[in-house]
Amino acid sequence: MRKVSSMRITVFLMFATLVAAGAAAQTLERGAIHGFVYDASGSAVPGVKVTLTSTATGLKRELTTDANGIYAFESLIPGEYTISFESPNFASYTVKQIAVTIGSSLALDAHMKIKTAEQNIVVTAEAVGVVDTSTAGISQLLDSRSVQDLPFTGRDYRDLAQLTPSAQVVPGLRGGLRLGGQQSDYSGLVIDGADTTNNFFGENFGSLETKNLTVPLESVQE
Repeated sequence: MRKVSSMRITVFLMFATLVAAGAAAQTLERGAIHGFVYDASGSAVPGVKVTLTSTATGLKRELTTDANGIYAFESLIPGEYTISFESPNFASYTVKQIAVTIGSSLALDAHMKIKTAEQNIVVTAEAVGVVDTSTAGISQLLDSRSVQDLPFTGRDYRDLAQLTPSAQVVPGLRGGLRLGGQQSDYSGLVIDGADTTNNFFGENFGSLETKNLTVPLESVQE
């Protein structure tokens, strides 16, 4: 089995139409989790401590719900997370196995119960039905299982993009990727949040033919 590191490859079209007006804080190469916190009557619960923990690294982020019971974690590195909700008058509520993927925006509402003998409630993301509400554009995700199982004779990470039906390789030493019928100048490549676009030539660093920028497939997560 291939060892998968934290590197993530994202190929996307740089069009203003891909970004919704209300999603200014969301980036295409990362994800987000947001939602409301309610009590048993359906009323919003402000001041709830919300803790998000990365399963892979243990890194934690904390915030409290606002006056309308709203919370939002933006710019999350793709991976698995656990989120917990705590308030003095309510039983703690924990949701595990939340899978954040590239460009996803997950809606996860919490329904807090009055604290009784059942002090802690633990559920999985699948059980509560987490919904991806991202509608900013059309995307295709290849996860670590796809990278591991699909054959790639060229061993080049950019071959992954060619699995998208609308992707075409632009011939030539400086050839890039043409997506959705648009010129390759309108595409961009982001690696772990860093832009690898050569603005001088209007291309990605390392064309598909010269391959002077290579990333082992074993380092690609999704």
